[in-house]
Amino acid sequence: MLEEIIEFCELAIKLKKVKRAGWVQKLQIENVESVADHTFLTALMAMVLADLKGLDTEKIVRMALLHDLEEIIIGDLTPRDKEKIPPKELKRMKEDARKRIVLSIPKKLRSKYLKIMEEHKNYESREAKLLNEIENLEMIFQALEYEKDGFDKEKLDEFWEFIPKAVKPEDKDVIKIFETLKKKRKA
Repeated sequence: MLEEIIEFCELAIKLKKVKRAGWVQKLQIENVESVADHTFLTALMAMVLADLKGLDTEKIVRMALLHDLEEIIIGDLTPRDKEKIPPKELKRMKEDARKRIVLSIPKKLRSKYLKIMEEHKNYESREAKLLNEIENLEMIFQALEYEKDGFDKEKLDEFWEFIPKAVKPEDKDVIKIFETLKKKRKA
């Protein structure tokens, strides 16, 4: 079992090296956040919001920590990248990556973690739906941070527009946070 834990950690640590592709493509940022950085804030936000809403916090934090592990294998694909890949091929790539990740997890935990990953990907629970909104909200926090660092606001508009157009948040708190961040942006 210790060998499996080591194998899993040796694979998971690679997430620190996977750069968030949208920032690289749009802003050409040299020291861009990693997917692991994104995962960290996503998990913190998920924990706080789930606790406030009385949801299963342990479940949503697990989901948040596991949600982007497939990117170790397939990379961080932007919406533009995904458009270039036939949907069935993209789905297969993601499923294969998740299976490979799960095989590195100790055997007695594999089905539990795979179930959590699948629940998130299929939006099968309130926690999964909320996490989807939170992970996109995290992108807005990062966009605001890059603006504070002096990066071109116009180049960042695309990220701000993505939330209401593509994600269409339903959670009242996520919507309020997004609106508050938009006001901060204009200030």
